[in-house]
Amino acid sequence: MVEVDELDKSSSVTILAVDTPVRLERAGRSFHERVREGYLELAGKEPGRFLVVDAGRPIDEIQGVIRERVGRLLTRRRRPRKES
Repeated sequence: MVEVDELDKSSSVTILAVDTPVRLERAGRSFHERVREGYLELAGKEPGRFLVVDAGRPIDEIQGVIRERVGRLLTRRRRPRKES
């Protein structure tokens, strides 16, 4: 899961710009803020499972952070497991 943090609050609530809002868009600002806070809490407790990215950074930096994290995860999966 990648949580993009530090967005303009109004932007963080807008999921899609469509003519007919879908269920999540109709849920309202407080719902989206609670979901965001829940994910940030999980990320704090389990940083190995979640990545919080500052969306205010330049796009190349954001890509670098994500690529580095995914690369580490892929490298870990490729290592042979030690037998007990």
